[in-house]
Amino acid sequence: MTRLRKILWISILCVSGCALSPQTITITPDIKVASGSNVQLQKGIAIVVNDVRQNKVLGTRGGIYKDTSSITTDAQIVQSVQNSLTNAFRVLGYNVVSGSNAVSLTVDITDLTYAASGDPTIRSVETSAAIKATCRNGSYVMTNDYRITDKKDVLKAPSDSDNVKIVNSTLSSTLQRLFNDRGLLDCVNK
Repeated sequence: MTRLRKILWISILCVSGCALSPQTITITPDIKVASGSNVQLQKGIAIVVNDVRQNKVLGTRGGIYKDTSSITTDAQIVQSVQNSLTNAFRVLGYNVVSGSNAVSLTVDITDLTYAASGDPTIRSVETSAAIKATCRNGSYVMTNDYRITDKKDVLKAPSDSDNVKIVNSTLSSTLQRLFNDRGLLDCVNK
């Protein structure tokens, strides 16, 4: 009887270890730019960020109760991306302003997903982020889409803090592409 109880407790612990709670991720993109690279002195730019994702749920954390282990972003995603873009453009030497007379950059967050795979244990996590950037400089308009998909193999289900790093890394890499796009920066500088 004692052996049966041990097996039962071990089974309960194993099953409960596969149950993952829902998670809300705080978005904190990290954009790396070189200081003041070839920018007209204090050129004004107005930045607008929109969250136009069809589904605000990124995905699920997986595990045996994957239907209840959803991952979402906090309500500050637009403000967080706006702040990161503003800081990056300021480092480049731009004067971030509000108003219709400045060059405008509209960044739409079009997709942000998280998919854990492996059954019943998680073996990999795939994240994806997509943005659409539209630069308006006088009558010149340029639009471009940027997307990153990243897959990580894992030995166990990522922790809450690991998920925050994984999602933010993917979104940061996507935003970084905007700053690596010579055509978009040329539009801003016209």
